[in-house]
Amino acid sequence: MSQGPLPFYSAQNPLKVPAPQHLDAQGAQYVVERHGSSFGATYNGNIYWGANQAGVTTSAGLATTYVGICLSNPAGSGKNLAIGKVSAYLTVAPAVLGVGLIVGYAAAGVVTHTTPLTVYSDLIGATASAPNGTLVGTPVGLVDGACTIVGTPLWRQPLGVGLVSANLLSVWEDMNGSIILPPGAYLAIGTNVAGPTSGFWGSIQWEENPQ
Repeated sequence: MSQGPLPFYSAQNPLKVPAPQHLDAQGAQYVVERHGSSFGATYNGNIYWGANQAGVTTSAGLATTYVGICLSNPAGSGKNLAIGKVSAYLTVAPAVLGVGLIVGYAAAGVVTHTTPLTVYSDLIGATASAPNGTLVGTPVGLVDGACTIVGTPLWRQPLGVGLVSANLLSVWEDMNGSIILPPGAYLAIGTNVAGPTSGFWGSIQWEENPQ
């Protein structure tokens, strides 16, 4: 007596009981994204963020004595930092002010961290391990509210413009991993002229992966 093909149990149903693959009419595996695109990396403790916890005055243009918020990947870290969401807003009405992303690289990386900021996991409250038992390692990315950037910095892209008025600036961009910082590279939120006193707040999120 002939026997039909044996099912391949590679999934679980909602009751966590092994279930066969779901195939479509052409025999292709049927896949549905269950969670948001960043869920897996966050759950496994690979996504981190840093943000200004008080308003700062931004430095002007590509000045290497930088003030604002800067993410750098130390030389020899062994990781690549893939940029996720970046955001900035002003709580003090500016003069005409352009806001954008600055990138740069030097073999030794950023070594002068004038005002280091705390780096956090996006698995909020995680310390030793994630809920699934995966260790949440110590992040390699460093975030500063002020530092000395090195190499030849470049404007990567504009984010927004604040005007002379009571209308304050708020910008948000999801880079979705389209910018990668290898060891020695950095990314910062910059303004074309110095920002208003204690008026700038920024945030940078990234994913850390082996090189």
